[in-house]
Parts: sequence; C-alpha cells; structure tokens
Amino acid sequence: MNKFIQITVAIDSEDGAHRIAQMLVEERLAASTWVSGPITSRYWWKDRLAKSTEWVCTIKTRECLFSKIEQAIKEVHTYEVPGILAVPIVAGSQDYLDWIQCETISTETRDQERMAKEQLLQELVNSHERLIASATTAHERGVTRDGEKWGPREVVAHIAGWEANAIRRVPNALAGAPFTKYDQEAFNNVVITLVGDQSFEKVRDILRQTYQRDVEMLRKLDDSAFVPGNYAYDRTKAAISHNHEHAQELDDCDD
Repeated sequence: MNKFIQITVAIDSEDGAHRIAQMLVEERLAASTWVSGPITSRYWWKDRLAKSTEWVCTIKTRECLFSKIEQAIKEVHTYEVPGILAVPIVAGSQDYLDWIQCETISTETRDQERMAKEQLLQELVNSHERLIASATTAHERGVTRDGEKWGPREVVAHIAGWEANAIRRVPNALAGAPFTKYDQEAFNNVVITLVGDQSFEKVRDILRQTYQRDVEMLRKLDDSAFVPGNYAYDRTKAAISHNHEHAQELDDCDD
C-alpha cells in the first residue's frame, strides 16, 4: 500500500523556496509544492538565540521518496542544517492521493512499469493459449471426464468461470471492496453445472472470449498496479501458473 507524506522546509529567501519547489516538481519527486511566508523564526543556533525571516516550502509526495527529496534539498539549501520535516498523510480524498501517486513517477519508471505490465499480460495470454491447445489435443485424442476427474471440456469451463469472475473481482478489489473468500469447490461445481451439455468447441470459444475480456480489463488498469503485492499482479501470476498446471495435466493424461 502506498503511503503519502507532507514535507516542510524553511529557507532564508523567497527565491530559494521557489527554487526548491520548482526543482522537486520538475524531477517528479513531488506532485505539488507551495511557498508561503514570510514568517519569523526564533531558534537556538550554536549557543545563541537567533531570529530570522524565512519562507516555507510545503511538499506533497510519497513516503518512499523522502530520502531522495532530503538529498535534493540539501544540495541547494543555504543552511548548514536545513529543517526538513515530514508528517504522514493519514487520510485524504482517494482521487487526490491517486493523483499524487501518478505524478510522482518518473518517465523512466513509467516506461518500465508499462513494459512489465505488457510482459505479464502477454504471459497470461500465452498461458491461456497453451491450455486451449493442450485441451484441444486431449479432446481430439478422445479424453473425457472420468468420474470426478475432469476432462478437457470441464477444465476449460473451470478456467472460463474464474476468468469471468476476475473481470468483476479485480477492479472491485483495487477499489477497496471487502475481500470475499470463495468456496472454490462449490464455485467450480456451479460453473460445470452451468456449462451443461455444451460442446467442447463451444466451451473453448467461451474461454477465449472471456480471457480476452479479462486481459482488456487488466490493460486499462494503471501500470503501477502490476507489482508484487498488488492484487492485480498477484492474481494474474496465479492465473498463469494455474493455466500451466492444467495444461500439463492434460498433456499427461491417457486417452
């Protein structure tokens, strides 16, 4: 989960405060800055009571960027010990926090995240197509359901059901909806029942159409969602692994 902070730092000139504010926004270390002042400061410095006129730069950003911001400020600040202080943003408009998140990502990072996202989505597509190919080959060999052991038609229907579920579940989870734990066996039984006596070819077409809709939904999500620990990423990786497991089982099954 992203954490957000507000940083303040005072400096002895208005131009100096604006320089810091401009630098941090341009480098995308901050989504927003503002300069306020003049203010009067009183403080101890080297055993003497001091008084000075200062301007304050206020910075809104992500907690993970604090060290970079601190270093950037120190490089241009006129003080020997600049007062760089951060406080957590404990609550805020989600739209505004999303904006801070979006605007504090460098172009290079955005490109890397976009590439990682597209690579992951291509892996998802490939895993589905491998499953479909394995299921088709098993079907053509005459493999069918044997008691509780699924045949290729049931495996394909099972995956189609979970992909259809993901189209709704993933966006809801990212929006903060409460996580509902499924009874997987009951869910699978419902999906197999709904398939009824539809042909393998029909069920295969349903899977392909459904996973393509799932991929399209995922592609619309922000690139930053596709990192380990985020539900969209973790669920997609799990789906890829699950597809390959079923494909291998179908490859290994006897006629």
